Amino acid sequence: MQTENLVFSQLPFNELVAAISNDIMVKMQPLLKPDLQPEQSEKYLTRKEVATLLKVSLPTLNEYTKDQVVKGYRIGARVLYKQSEIEGCLKGIKGK
Repeated sequence: MQTENLVFSQLPFNELVAAISNDIMVKMQPLLKPDLQPEQSEKYLTRKEVATLLKVSLPTLNEYTKDQVVKGYRIGARVLYKQSEIEGCLKGIKGK
């Protein structure tokens, strides 16, 4: 009888997925043709991280998302935000 090794992680799900994705990309890049290699992968932020960056509450961030002030991406049951887009929002706010 073969036993399986179980590994439990303390990482939040999105961080675990990102870590696995990054590891796979690192191992696969040597196998990809130069013209097929992806650009840097986009980092996604959680609602809580974005609310902290924008210094707003979660309900306010929810309103911003509904009003399309910031764009959220539904991934499963979660809403995540592209870090580059949030940084663009912050630059726009600071430029005003």
